[in-house]
Formats: sequence, structure tokens, C-alpha cells
Amino acid sequence: MKQGSTFGGALLIAGMTIGAGMLALPVITGAAGLIPSIAIMIVCWAASLFTGLLFLEVNLVFDRPVNFITMAQKTLGSAGKGIAWGAYLLLLYSLTGAYLAGSRAFTDFSFGPFIFLILLGSLVIFATKIIDYVNRLLMVGLLFSYVVMLFLGSPYIKKELLIYQNWGALWMATPIIVAAFGFQIIIPSLTTYLQRDVKRIKRALIMGSGAALFVYLLFQVSMLGSLSPESLREAYRQGIPATSVLSNLQNNSQITFVAQGFAFFAITTSFIGVSLSLKDFLTDGLKGKVHKKSIKLLFLIYGPPLIFVIFYPRAFLIALDFAGRFGALLLGIWPLLMVYKKRQMKLKSSYRVPGGTFTLIALFFIYAAVIFIGFIKG
Repeated sequence: MKQGSTFGGALLIAGMTIGAGMLALPVITGAAGLIPSIAIMIVCWAASLFTGLLFLEVNLVFDRPVNFITMAQKTLGSAGKGIAWGAYLLLLYSLTGAYLAGSRAFTDFSFGPFIFLILLGSLVIFATKIIDYVNRLLMVGLLFSYVVMLFLGSPYIKKELLIYQNWGALWMATPIIVAAFGFQIIIPSLTTYLQRDVKRIKRALIMGSGAALFVYLLFQVSMLGSLSPESLREAYRQGIPATSVLSNLQNNSQITFVAQGFAFFAITTSFIGVSLSLKDFLTDGLKGKVHKKSIKLLFLIYGPPLIFVIFYPRAFLIALDFAGRFGALLLGIWPLLMVYKKRQMKLKSSYRVPGGTFTLIALFFIYAAVIFIGFIKG
């Protein structure tokens, strides 16, 4: 097998991380301000990087490629495997629902999710051979529109908005920020891609997640520096992406066009990736019961999230918030428990994350708090 490149691995991590969740970050952090939002994003990034390394420690117990479910069963037994399955399914459904709702940012508000689903849902199910090429084009569009939007928006940045701070409003943003850094699930694939080379895997994790953090922070500066806390609070109440606020407030047709284009590329690239993951998950879990190109599978993938989107006008932020709760469980608490049990069972691994039981317990309570915050504010 040809050895993968560290840079390629970093791109996998960055591509997995950067997506539609970025559109929600300014909206949920707007009430807190730029400096508090930067602080919590760095903390969430560091925690996600640490739990990613925990995934790596458990993954290297095996001498063959395995998925997250197999890792959970080995360390936490059938109960751990069952909960992991449920959380993973709910995480993917939540993300799919968020992206369907987010399509209203660049289509008609009422029928946007249906149009979006007809065009891209059919692509995911019935034309998977061309998805890779379509996704590459969309990623080029995402990068180009991101750079242009930052450039066009820079004259509108105001100093008084950059220095605004309200640390008390920060807690409500945490679950969605956790979801925005949910790259850990790609660790098994990255381990295989880089042929179990720990140094290169760690380097790819740091580079890829660090690049995503940098992209997020620049976006935060642009959005929170040009949009008032009041406008972002109203966007939060309506459950709409930050680019919609920018389009509504800036009387500039170029910014409106580019902002809507950026929202389109961010949501479509994320939607395709999550839809494929959900399709593979369901076809593997329902072996022999559904065909990969059947209408039944199409309904199983998109039916539940579409129903949610229809009945909840704020579905974009609500669904991302749910994704944060399930992400905190699946990508935060579960790797902590798996490593704890792995060390108790004295399973051998070619890599061990620094830190002992105290570190694992401390992070456990932090992620548990994220889940608790999500429920009390929901």
C-alpha cells in the first residue's frame, strides 16, 4: 500500500472540520463578543485535539483497520457499543437536519430544504461515482468565496465591535463549538492512511485541526467585527446563519452574492460528506434489509431530519446544538471511557497519550457539563 502524505492527512482533518458549522459560530458567540469567543474556541480545539489523540491510542491497540464501533465494543462491551451506535446515528441525523435547514440561507425559505434535497440527495444516493469530483469543485468554490468574503467585508469591521465583551453569555455557545471541531471520527481512516506512523498522524492532527481553527478565527473577526451583538442575537432567535445577517445588513450586492455563495458551498460540502457517512452507516447496520440505491434507504437517510426541519423554523441552530450534545458524548466522553478501560485492561498500544486518570476524569466532567448545558438551554 502506498504511503499517504502528512499534508494529505492534514487536509483530511481540515476538510472534515471546516464546513457549515462555521456559519453558526458568529451567531451563537455574538452576544459574548470576539475575545471571549476566541478563548472558548481555543479551549474546545485543544480538548478536541486531546480526545483525537485518545482515539488514536485505542485505535492502535488493533493490528488491523477498525472502526469506532469495534473500538467501543472491545473496551466498553456490548452496552458501550450500543450507546455508541445510537449516539453516532443521532449525531449524523442532527447534522443532516442542520444542513437541510441551512439551505434556506441561499434558497426560498419555505421550499429550500426540498429543492436542496432533490438536487443533492439524489446525487448522493444515485451517482456516487461522480461525488468525489463534484466535492472537489465545491471545495474550490468554498475556499474562493471565503477569501473574497473576508476581503469585501474588511472595510466594514469596526473597532468598537472587536473589543466588545460579555463573558457571561459565553456558556450557551459551547455545545455548537464542540460540534464544529468534530474531526475525531476520522482518526481510524487517518491511521490507515498514514500506515500507523504515530509521529506523522500527530503532526497531521495538529496541522489540520490548527488550520481549521485559524479559518474559524478569521471568520469570527470578520463577522463579529462587522455585525452588532443585537443583530446576532436576533439571528440566534430566528435560527439563521451568520451569512444571512451579513446579506441583510450590508447594503452591498457583491457582499450579498458572495455571502450566499459561501453559505452554499459550506453547506453542500458538509451535507455530501455527512450524507455519505449516514448512508454507509445505515447500509452496514441494516445489511440485507436495504439496497444502496433504494427509495427506502433514501427515506431512512433524509426522512427524520426533513420532518424535523419542517416543524422547527430554528432548525439550523437547534440541530447543530443537538449535534453538539451527541458529539460531546460520542467524541468526548466515549474516548475518555475507552482509554480508561483500555488502561485498566492493560491492552497494549504503540502510543499512549500523556496524562493519567486525573486528566481523564477532569475532561470527563468538562464534556458532561457541555451535554448538561445543551439540555438546560434547550
